[in-house]
Amino acid sequence: MAPGSPLLGRLVEEFGPRILRADGSLDRSRLAGLIFSNPEARRRLNTICHPLILAVVARRLEELRASDSPPAVVVVVAPLLFEAGAEKTVDKTIVVTASEEARLRRLKERDGLSEEEIRARFAAQMPPREQCARADWVIDNSGDLAETERKVEALWIELISPS
Repeated sequence: MAPGSPLLGRLVEEFGPRILRADGSLDRSRLAGLIFSNPEARRRLNTICHPLILAVVARRLEELRASDSPPAVVVVVAPLLFEAGAEKTVDKTIVVTASEEARLRRLKERDGLSEEEIRARFAAQMPPREQCARADWVIDNSGDLAETERKVEALWIELISPS
């Protein structure tokens, strides 16, 4: 999404220059306003982004696998992994989730969104219950940061331990 990148250029072609800030970078909040209020716009965004992003991920994973000393674990952060049908590109999946109350509070605090805007985003995503059902591991992030860090550390130890 960097200024001048092919992907950002394609998004500007599709949605117009109004999605850009004055410095040429993506105005994520403006794009979010467009796609979360319009399912067809969201579909077009995903049709453009998912194949390009997945190609980069697949290429990078192949490079890592083919390297002289491949890492034991590679983490791919992909918020729409299941929605994109891309779970087959990874060996295992981890879903980090939180209670609806925690997600609402955090989005209000972080992005200053109204409850209506947040609920529109929730409605556009796969329900957390379904994500969790499809995951190999689930980390509940409803508590404080220290609690989540302990859960992540425990999972990390499990992942890097020899089988």
